[in-house]
Amino acid sequence: MSDERIVTLSTTGFKQFLASDNGKGLHWVCDVNAEIPIKMTREGEGAEKPTTLPRMFLNAVKTEGERNSLLV
Repeated sequence: MSDERIVTLSTTGFKQFLASDNGKGLHWVCDVNAEIPIKMTREGEGAEKPTTLPRMFLNAVKTEGERNSLLV
């Protein structure tokens, strides 16, 4: 019985797949050391440069100066 959802690759093929420039079709990996390319759109909110929460906090500190950034 064939299941089209299952893809088998050699180790070399898998490494080449991970190294592809566009990452097209790559949504998951089993290797904990592998990285998946960030999916982005050409325009709109999905086209904004990715950032981290600590970077967002530092940017808020830089732009807002002494104003409160977080309140409890």
